[in-house]
Amino acid sequence: MISRDGLSVERAYQQPRAVPRGAAEAAPDLPQSLIEDLHRIRLGALQARLMDQSELMLDLLAWSLGGGLRPWARPLAISPTDQPIAPEKGEGTSYPPRLAARLEPNTSLGPDGTPAEFEAFRAQGKKHRNQILTEALARTFCTGSSGLSAALARQLGVEVRRIWTPTAQGFLGRCSASYLDRLWSELVPAAAADQSFQKLKKGEKAKRLEALFADPATREALGLSREGCAKIDAWVPAELDWPEGEE
Repeated sequence: MISRDGLSVERAYQQPRAVPRGAAEAAPDLPQSLIEDLHRIRLGALQARLMDQSELMLDLLAWSLGGGLRPWARPLAISPTDQPIAPEKGEGTSYPPRLAARLEPNTSLGPDGTPAEFEAFRAQGKKHRNQILTEALARTFCTGSSGLSAALARQLGVEVRRIWTPTAQGFLGRCSASYLDRLWSELVPAAAADQSFQKLKKGEKAKRLEALFADPATREALGLSREGCAKIDAWVPAELDWPEGEE
């Protein structure tokens, strides 16, 4: 209504709604920080393979700079900008030395870019130049929504377990207890499973699973078959798989 004091709104009086008391919302299986770490690790595994693909990286460079792609669809961030692949908690992740070399901040000053320094670089030959270029381009590779990353990962046979192992601190201890229960049931057959596993505290479950992934004696004590051990060695969470579409 409009009054001498200005415009005001009047409504029927309503009692404030009571918030129903229910059970606390269950914690997610994997917190968002862990999911982001896994996506960084997945990208790092792909970059590690791309570092050996000179021709492919040059093709991607030419395609990116050819002018035909929308800016957000280019597979290389040609700033050059190294893409973030260092997880917040890196235990269990081991990148090849060439890829890991620039993960730590470098506070030293580089060359001044003098003609003499450039000639010294050229004197090392085309093989050295191509290797430097390939490695630098691989560090700029970024994921997108076109499915290109997934296609290249399949083409190159990227195996994330080559650079990543589930550990208590880096992965298992950050998952929910119910997730760990399901993982134990998935990897250890019922006939060999320790029935007391679900009764353990979450930290103890994480340690038991860490031993399952890393300790042959633990697998032997459980009487696991060769096929069962191979399954454990190949297991990765769904977040480390490459989806067909949006990433």
